Amino acid sequence: MIEYLHTAIRATKAEDVAIEAVITNEDGVLLTGKFHLGLYDNDNKIGEYAGVQQDGGAYRFTIPMAVTSGLNGRYFYCICDNVHKNYCFKQPIYFI
Repeated sequence: MIEYLHTAIRATKAEDVAIEAVITNEDGVLLTGKFHLGLYDNDNKIGEYAGVQQDGGAYRFTIPMAVTSGLNGRYFYCICDNVHKNYCFKQPIYFI
């Protein structure tokens, strides 16, 4: 299960977690390219997960079950491009 609460996410641990995001510039224009989702335990990076662009322009980032099995509680995510430009501040993601 995954639930979006504004920019916070609640997800079920011990499952593959697929997060979808539409990435736009300041003018609302859809961006294309290579993006990844960084997953953090406070300031420690757990991993990076490449985005796959879906029909309609949204990107899907999948955090594998092998990673989520060991997570419990609050962590943070951030979406970046291939040169590590952030497209959002770190946002909370809760694994339950």
